[in-house]
Amino acid sequence: MDDFLSDRLHLSNDGRIAIYVMAVVWSLTTILSLFGFLGVLFKWRRCVTAFSALTWLQMIASLGTGSYFIYTLFHNKEDANKCANDTASDLEHETCRSVIKVSKVFVIVLYIVIWIIMIWAASIVSDYVGQLREEESAVSEYETRVQMPQQQAPILVVEQMPTTYAPYTSDPASKNDKPYYAV
Repeated sequence: MDDFLSDRLHLSNDGRIAIYVMAVVWSLTTILSLFGFLGVLFKWRRCVTAFSALTWLQMIASLGTGSYFIYTLFHNKEDANKCANDTASDLEHETCRSVIKVSKVFVIVLYIVIWIIMIWAASIVSDYVGQLREEESAVSEYETRVQMPQQQAPILVVEQMPTTYAPYTSDPASKNDKPYYAV
């Protein structure tokens, strides 16, 4: 692997170190993704919270190592010299330098896109942690309400008020010609 990095990619020692650190960071990302997947699958808030925190830490580590890698790309002058051998023509040297410039721009754009996606993903995970907290508090609030003894409304005993009216009779055959008035 070390021969590949030095022979094919023409990287300096600093560039190789940055690549190794990024490989470790992305390997940890893969392992952390398993924790996140299990936490989401089973709604384990602690596991998702740990995944969220580690996702933000991984984002910060990626920013640091990526920035360092970009720094080494622009401050390593010997890359252009190693690109073509000494017997190459001026056109080959110029082509080599152009390819290096384009690849540097491509690497920067790639890192920026990856960082934007990582920030977006980390914020989604953080929002999901908040959602799980709200769900847990709603469930615990519901359980405490169910476990509380239900208080019954007081029973009011009201006596019927006396009235001067006779009870209503709808029977027209009754002796009373005026069914709505007392006799």
